[in-house]
Amino acid sequence: MRVFWECNQTTKGTTWRINRLFMYQFLEENGFGTFRESSKRTIEGNLIQIDEGVVRPHTLRSIRKWVLRYVDSLSDPDRDNGLEALVRYGDLKEDLITFLPVYSSSTVEQDKPVKFVQDDYKVSRIPFKNGVVEITQEHITVYPIRSLTDRGCIWETQINGNEIEIQNDSE
Repeated sequence: MRVFWECNQTTKGTTWRINRLFMYQFLEENGFGTFRESSKRTIEGNLIQIDEGVVRPHTLRSIRKWVLRYVDSLSDPDRDNGLEALVRYGDLKEDLITFLPVYSSSTVEQDKPVKFVQDDYKVSRIPFKNGVVEITQEHITVYPIRSLTDRGCIWETQINGNEIEIQNDSE
């Protein structure tokens, strides 16, 4: 469990506040950053979270909701202290987000590289809710979406909302 808040002792009592460095590290450890689609380093990217090979678009508001769900899942006293710190902190600030890593599929030197899964003439992959179907000339295989991290990433919007089950020819 990782916390990004700390105790603030004053003459009026104890309060909890967000430690901005810890918050930044927490968000980065959980895959948050910005994605830049351009090879120009001055272009700002869109907020994303890379979660087990799935790139999920975000807004400041959706990141805040994600953080609130995380804090709410903790047990007391961490949950109460974290919620107090978040309420005092207000909205996630633009300046905090500017410190998040920048991901890119292009070759901008300071960006973290993101490789996306791509089909080629030998293999095609179709992501579903419960797994990815990989089709080759010889086989049709279903494997967990989590295993995409070895092959690259996909956008959340590429995932077909249905579940898939492959049956053997004999069934």
